[in-house]
Amino acid sequence: MENARILIVEDSPTIREVIKHSLLNAGYLVTGFADRGDDAVRIAGDERPDIVLMDIVLKDGSTGINAAKEIALQFFIPVIYLTAISDEEEIDEALKSAPYGYLVKPVEERTLRATIEMARSKHELDLKLRESEERLKNALSSVVEEKALWELTFDAVPDLIAILSPNQKIIKVNRPMAERLGISQEQAVGMYCFKAVHARDAPIEYCPHIALIGDNKEHVSLIHEERLGGYFIVSVSPIIDETGKNMGSVHVARDVTEQKRMEDALRRAHTQVNLLSSITRHDILNSVTAILGYIFLAKTENLSERTKNLVEKLEVLTHKIQRQIEFTKEYQDLGIHEPVWSPLSTIVKNSSRTFENSPLKIVYEGGPVEILADPLIEKVFSNLIDNSLRHGEHADTIRIYCTKGESGLMIIYEDNGAGIPNDIKNSIFKRGFGKNTGLGLYLVREVLGITGMQIDETGIPGRGARFEISVPREVIRDYL
Repeated sequence: MENARILIVEDSPTIREVIKHSLLNAGYLVTGFADRGDDAVRIAGDERPDIVLMDIVLKDGSTGINAAKEIALQFFIPVIYLTAISDEEEIDEALKSAPYGYLVKPVEERTLRATIEMARSKHELDLKLRESEERLKNALSSVVEEKALWELTFDAVPDLIAILSPNQKIIKVNRPMAERLGISQEQAVGMYCFKAVHARDAPIEYCPHIALIGDNKEHVSLIHEERLGGYFIVSVSPIIDETGKNMGSVHVARDVTEQKRMEDALRRAHTQVNLLSSITRHDILNSVTAILGYIFLAKTENLSERTKNLVEKLEVLTHKIQRQIEFTKEYQDLGIHEPVWSPLSTIVKNSSRTFENSPLKIVYEGGPVEILADPLIEKVFSNLIDNSLRHGEHADTIRIYCTKGESGLMIIYEDNGAGIPNDIKNSIFKRGFGKNTGLGLYLVREVLGITGMQIDETGIPGRGARFEISVPREVIRDYL
């Protein structure tokens, strides 16, 4: 330790000089003198000495004990008492102020030095303790503030949130959840989830928490619960400690009742539109059939060459109308139903069945990948196969495989036919382009686009058609 700086508070000039002499001999520095309590406090504040030697009885008749308390309180400077008497009551009163030492005058230099050094050591420990306590206080304050903020956020989220133990007991719920259950947040703690939410004595069959406990993975379910007031998308996430042990789960239930009502209303409206379309399509096809019948009869008549050509053109156009009307039936549900997860291998297999008796060999090498797509996804591949069959000329093999793309997966469709000329590559996906209905590849792009997939033709003319379908990561599953 460096040489201590000492403030002497003593009303006797003679004793002050003796103490000063002893301190200087011991290697200490004297920062000043005081003979009154208020002066001692002021000088201590100005000079900030390391130690204050305080006489208990001062010049103005006041006690140094009050000055010592004030110095310790304001500046946290250790005080050692000096006194000429050893009155027990005086000692008891002085000890109440928690001094760092007590010396009876006259003081020997050796005793003075030992007492000062002990006081300094104790004060250094007290400083460290005080700093530790301050850090702890700040840390606790921060924890309390963070807890309060967490509580506010937890209760402010409109979704219904519950934290469950592994055995499905409620640890905590937020305010919206408690309000939906009709109980307080405190009452919910300790209740079984299936009892509180579903009023049952056992978990429901599709309980996502049970699935989570089995595999420690997140699960999402759509549930309908009258006690909560409708339909909810429930996601459950595991709580894992540092050892990998499951400590429970966090349930977040989002109310989708209004969305479900809108979807149901839209589905009913679509059903009615489909019914009307079906009736209209049926009536049109009946009329088309009748027209084709009259064309057939007309062709049996003795017609002029010019009239015969007009009838044949009329027949071609009527057949085109027939194909277009029949084609619209296949795509009338486009975008209406929820996308579904399906193995790509199954999609390709089902799409290929129509072409089992064709000369095309269809090879799938895509692996165990699943994609999220509109239920009409099979029409995508059946359309591509149909195009290879119609326009591939000498095509006899189709190969479908997958590669990893920059943003997900790339599904490659290739045939070994004539390919697509460069001058029409940018037009083949436009509505109305083509020799048949003019809708095939246009609707292929629309079906894929429902879940964010894109399709492009990148083949080399003369070496076969090549379609690249880019699939975003979020609609891919189980691709190795």
